[in-house]
Amino acid sequence: GGTYYITMPKMIKVNLTGKLSDYVGAKDADKVIVMDGGQIAMSGTPEQIFEQKEEIKRLGLELPLPMIIADKLRERGLPISKQILTEKELSEELCRLK
Repeated sequence: GGTYYITMPKMIKVNLTGKLSDYVGAKDADKVIVMDGGQIAMSGTPEQIFEQKEEIKRLGLELPLPMIIADKLRERGLPISKQILTEKELSEELCRLK
């Protein structure tokens, strides 16, 4: 399926896909609500939601690629200091390590 948008007051967009990174313009959202079977499965800021990596995977959603890359770099010993959600954050963090 494609991405669908519903315009509502005080709501940026609602996307109906399996990719969390597609519809969380990560830092742009004040709050993220993840639905599963018509029920709220998770709710919070993007940072709070993405801290729950195993739950995200259990729900069949994908983590943002910059987060996956940062986690892999951490596993290999690089001192990535913060949660990375966006390409810009990953780029800035890698430049900091230089």
